[in-house]
Amino acid sequence: MQIFALISQKGGAGKSTLARQLAVLAGEQDASILVDRDPQETTTKWWQRRQSLQPPPEHPDLLDLAGTTLTDAATALRKRARGTVFVDTRPAVGEPEAEAARVADLVIVPVRPSPDDLEAVGETLKILRRLDKRVVMVVNAAKN
Repeated sequence: MQIFALISQKGGAGKSTLARQLAVLAGEQDASILVDRDPQETTTKWWQRRQSLQPPPEHPDLLDLAGTTLTDAATALRKRARGTVFVDTRPAVGEPEAEAARVADLVIVPVRPSPDDLEAVGETLKILRRLDKRVVMVVNAAKN
């Protein structure tokens, strides 16, 4: 089981969209799971709309933490030994995002090619460096 956390303190960077796209793609090959840690529940609402399709898609699944910590859920998920988890986080970098980073095999930092996003991403990267996490940045909404 691989776990990817999408983290950026900037809202609108594309965390939810990218998490969903990657989960659908991963679900074409194996089990994929989404975890929505954003209070706006953008990913959860998308997943609910998707379930109304006939027949509903098999993947990705949506994991409701239901009072458990992400750390405990990640430990249980890793025992499955296959599949991929994508953790969508809120537009902030606090303890919930640090927890997501700690359980992740890789942190994905979406960023838009705008001065505001590029300015904000520095703080996100500083925190992830302190946590000694592997990080990739994905540029979203870039124009030719």
